[in-house]
Amino acid sequence: MQRTEGQFNFRFKYGSLVQRHGFTQVPNILIRERKMLGLTQSELTLAIYLLSYEYDGIESWPSLAEMERKSGMSSATVHKAKRGLATKGYLKMSGRGVRMTSRYSLAGLRKKLRDIGYVITRSDLARRKISEEEYSKLMDADAVEKHLFR
Repeated sequence: MQRTEGQFNFRFKYGSLVQRHGFTQVPNILIRERKMLGLTQSELTLAIYLLSYEYDGIESWPSLAEMERKSGMSSATVHKAKRGLATKGYLKMSGRGVRMTSRYSLAGLRKKLRDIGYVITRSDLARRKISEEEYSKLMDADAVEKHLFR
């Protein structure tokens, strides 16, 4: 199948009304390596849901009631997923006061995804899915990125 330029254009694929509400970049490793990450389906759903708020600004984190309503998960399921993500070191929460929403950090999840990316890339090299040269370039880029984007 030949690819067209519009195939990779968000507005072309989804339209302006959808684009107006933004989009979330979700690494394929997060979706495809759920088992390696040790995530339940509810934890994965909550992680992606929280990622969708990450760049909206520090004051825009959803309340528990909003998470329940918009994600379709019950209060107990949201709490259990939050605890699971926190226990695994993927989510940190900090309160903002009485009747105010918490702040969330997914830095632990991002670190784990990078670690898994390294493992998968090493495996790709061993199975000859990538060349030594490509592997070296990826490792060099990753070292620079780690330094720049701590």
